[in-house]
Amino acid sequence: MKSALSASALISFALLLGRLSGFLRETLLAGRLGTTAEADAAILILTLPDFMVGLLLAGGFSAALVPVLKQHKGTDRLFLTRRSSLVIALGFVVLALLIAVFAEPVIRLFIPRVDFAALPDFVPGFNLSLMALPVAALIGVSTSYLNTVGRFTIPSLSVLVFNGTICIYLALPFVDPAQLVGFAGVVLLAAVLRLLFQLRAMPETMRKPTGTPPPWPPGLMRKFVVGTLGFSVIVGAAIVFRSLHALNGEGYMAVFNYAQKLFELPAALLIAPVVIVLLPTLAGLDPADTDTFEDYARKGMLAGLTLACVAAAAGGLFMPTIVRIIFEHGAMTPAESARITQTARVLVAALPLYALLQLSATALNAQGRPTLMMINSFIGLGAGVAFYGVVLALGWGENAAASGFVMFHIVAAALCMGATFGWGLPSGATVRAVLFMLVKLTLGLAPFVYLATVTPDMPIWLGFASLVGASLLLTAVNLPLIKPLIKMKIDRS
Repeated sequence: MKSALSASALISFALLLGRLSGFLRETLLAGRLGTTAEADAAILILTLPDFMVGLLLAGGFSAALVPVLKQHKGTDRLFLTRRSSLVIALGFVVLALLIAVFAEPVIRLFIPRVDFAALPDFVPGFNLSLMALPVAALIGVSTSYLNTVGRFTIPSLSVLVFNGTICIYLALPFVDPAQLVGFAGVVLLAAVLRLLFQLRAMPETMRKPTGTPPPWPPGLMRKFVVGTLGFSVIVGAAIVFRSLHALNGEGYMAVFNYAQKLFELPAALLIAPVVIVLLPTLAGLDPADTDTFEDYARKGMLAGLTLACVAAAAGGLFMPTIVRIIFEHGAMTPAESARITQTARVLVAALPLYALLQLSATALNAQGRPTLMMINSFIGLGAGVAFYGVVLALGWGENAAASGFVMFHIVAAALCMGATFGWGLPSGATVRAVLFMLVKLTLGLAPFVYLATVTPDMPIWLGFASLVGASLLLTAVNLPLIKPLIKMKIDRS
C-alpha cells in the first residue's frame, strides 16, 4: 500500500520531466516558426496524437476500462487488456481513414483561415500524422493497465520519450520544420517510441494468457463511448476555443496554443496526479459505502482546488516573466509575446474550476455514471460558446475565446459537482476550509503583488525567484488541505 500523496508526488515528478520536455518542444517550435501559418499547421499536426491520447485517457478509459480492469484480477485482466487493445485500435484505424477522406474540411475546422495554396505539403503531412491515431489508442489501453496495477510513473515518463524525439528533430540545424511531411513523420515515430516504452513496462501482457477468457463485461463499450464523448468535450474544449481564437487572424491559433501550454503545465503537474490516483482509489471502494466515497472525493477535490488556486495566483501575477523565459527568443517578437501573456492570464483563471471539473468528473466515472458527466460537459460547452459570442459583441474580441474557455469550466464544474454530491449546500466545514484557503492565499500573495507593482520591469532572475517563492509559500500555508491525501491508500493489486 502507498499513500495517495506519495503516489501523486512521484507522478508529479515524472510529469514534470515530460512537461518540461513539452515546453522545450514548444520553445523550439516557436523559435523556428514564430506565430506564422506554418506554425499553425505544425501545431495541428501535433494536435491529433496529443489530443487523442488525452481524450482516451481522460474519457473512455477512465469511464470504462480502468474500473473494469480494477474489478478483474490475474489472467482475466490480461485477457481484457489484449481484447480491448484489438477492438479499440481497429476502431481508430477506421477513424483515421474517415478523417483522411475529409482532410481539408477537418483542417478548416481547426484553422478556419488556412491557405492550402501557400502550404502545398500540409494535407499530405496531416494525412501521415493520422497514422498515429491507432498508436494513440494502444497508448491509452496500456496506460490504463499500468495505472490499474499501480505503475503510475511509466506513462508519465513516456511523455518524455515522445517530446524528446520531437525536440531532437527541431534542434537539428539542417532540418526545416516547415517541411510538414517530414515533421509529421517524426510525430508518428515519436508516438511509436512512446508506445514501445510503455509496453516494455508490462511484459506480462505480451504473453498470451492461458485459461478461459472471461465474458466481455456488459455495458463496457457503451460506457467507453459515453465516457469518450463526455471527456471529448472537456479535453476538446481548448481546441474548440483555440479554433475560435484563430478567427482573429493568421498566427492566432499559435498564440492560443502557446498560452494553453502555460495553462496545461500546472494542470498536469498538480491536478493530473490527484486525478490519476483518485480514480482507481474510488473505483476500488465498496459501492455501498457512500460515506467513504464522498469523504475521499471531497478531500481530493479540496486538495486539487488548493493546488490549482496556488498555481492560478502565482502564475497569473508572474505571467510576463514566464512568457519571456519560455517563448521570447528566436522568431518570437515582444508584441507576439505580449499577446501570449494576455491570453495566458485569462486561461489560468480557469485552473481552480478545471480542478473541480476534472475531479468531480472522475468521481462520476468511478460511480459508473459517465452519462451525467457527458451531458454536463455538453451544457458547459454550449454556455462557453454563448459567452464567447456575448464577449465578442461587447468588443473584447481578441480574448473572447479565452473568456469562453473560463465560462465553460464554470458551468461544467458546477453541474458535475452537483451530480456528484447532490444539489444541497456544501457542509459548513467545506465552506470554512475554502474561505480560509482563499484568505491565506491573499495574505501570502500580498508581498509579491507589491514587489511586482514597484518593479514592473523586474529582471528575469528576480521574477523567476519570486514565482518559486510565492508558489512554495502559498502551498506551505495551505498544507492542511493537502495532507488528507496521505490517508488515502493505493491498492496495487
